[in-house]
Amino acid sequence: MDPPYLEDTPTGCKLRLYAQPKASKTAFAGLRAGALKVWVDAPPVDGKANERLCRFVARACAVSPSHVSVARGGNSRHKLLLVKGAHASEHLRRKLRDVGIPGPGEAPP
Repeated sequence: MDPPYLEDTPTGCKLRLYAQPKASKTAFAGLRAGALKVWVDAPPVDGKANERLCRFVARACAVSPSHVSVARGGNSRHKLLLVKGAHASEHLRRKLRDVGIPGPGEAPP
């Protein structure tokens, strides 16, 4: 069973995020209303926060930044990201467990 913010697709996964720009660092910050909350250390100007967010998610999913795109919410804090990569969601789940964000039915580390 996938957490509400993560959906596997035939080519990778979809990720529902709540982005908080102009934070002091870029990091996973927990959950918010069924979405994964991410602090982003870039301002929401000229797509800088979206670019930083995509690079951060790419690193967490062990894919190239070109394999992550904003499918919905480019000008909003609520976003839907598409991640291409056969094992992207597995890498992301592992990274989230490492930072204390468990999936459904999992105990925090």
